Amino acid sequence: MEDWLFCLQASKTQATRIAGAASRIRTGSALRKRRPRCAGPPDFASGEAAVADRIDAIVDRTIEHTRELLDANEIDWAIARIALERISDGLAADAPDHPALDRLRDFIAEQERLRRRR
Repeated sequence: MEDWLFCLQASKTQATRIAGAASRIRTGSALRKRRPRCAGPPDFASGEAAVADRIDAIVDRTIEHTRELLDANEIDWAIARIALERISDGLAADAPDHPALDRLRDFIAEQERLRRRR
């Protein structure tokens, strides 16, 4: 009832827009029209190789981004260490023996030594 009162108080074009939006929300047609078309999952030759490449990329980006933030003094080391350890734990669940995890752990240890010297 209150919706109709609002529509009556609004101008005719606003009421038309509101009614059209409400019907699209109810029917879900707005979602169907705007949903991007997906080509499907990428075709990987080997699932293990895909995971290994993904972990390498994640570790490289994580180290690079953390260095940038630490150099610019935009993040506290204690917070960064917690985030890095969580990332390391999450990646270790997928591939515990991946060599990139050693790089990430070495980066954490290196930064820890640098921060303790200060």
